[in-house]
Amino acid sequence: MSTFHRVKNKPAPDPFPVIITDLDGTLLDHHTYSFEEARPALELIRQRGIPLIMCSSKTRAEIEKIRKKLNNADPFISENGGGVFVPGNYFSFPFSFDREKHGYSVIELGTRYEKLIEALKRIQETTGLPLKGFSTMNTGEVAGLCGLSVEDAFLARQREYDEPFLVDGGTGSGFQEAENTISEAVRKEGLFLTRGGRFYHLTGPSDKGRAVRILLELFQRQKGNIFSIALGDSRNDAPMLKEADVAVLIQKEDGSCEEIEGLSGFQSDAPGPRGWNRAILRILKD
Repeated sequence: MSTFHRVKNKPAPDPFPVIITDLDGTLLDHHTYSFEEARPALELIRQRGIPLIMCSSKTRAEIEKIRKKLNNADPFISENGGGVFVPGNYFSFPFSFDREKHGYSVIELGTRYEKLIEALKRIQETTGLPLKGFSTMNTGEVAGLCGLSVEDAFLARQREYDEPFLVDGGTGSGFQEAENTISEAVRKEGLFLTRGGRFYHLTGPSDKGRAVRILLELFQRQKGNIFSIALGDSRNDAPMLKEADVAVLIQKEDGSCEEIEGLSGFQSDAPGPRGWNRAILRILKD
């Protein structure tokens, strides 16, 4: 594994580990969405009782399905930091949240979805560019673009804080030429633009870093001394990765890694869940 920054010293004594992970292209295979190659590390995490915090552009509904498969009961972060979902009675102390929903105490950091849809329409009109968001796609289109089953595509469309979109109805290949125009229009709306593995995302004033910081503060109140590990593969993971004591940048399928400055950690030596597995085993066995 190639080091790009010195790993921060682990706090002592006996820090309590907390793992924060992106999903697509990180814990989940980019094409199959499988986590099979990460099972050894996942089993070690389970045995040690280490919290596994999923932090993704995925919706609450999508993440809940993955949590069920993993038998995971920890808090999670949906839609690029838009919502922080803490299961009821998870922490032993009261904390501030915005609403209770589906058995969670929800900390809302993002802009509500209805407002994002309206803003994307205005941005399309202002720029004259053909922008196609999830809100204008049917379930079959989302399934085809993402390689999802119809059932999973339905869950992906249950959005609350983040509107994924494409330029010109494709995979974003023509986006670079229009990036400045769209970015300026987004800025004028008081919103933000991020790029994930497949789509561009229109969001409010939230990001994965802010959401992770809130959760880590809650864990610190609960456990006192914690050691945080974050894993991701895209530029929109950068705020999350920079909040952790050690960051792992997961390889892309072609062996490359995103260029992200200022991280304290290392690059994985394999893509997706295989790289995720090796990195976690390395860190927890050090």
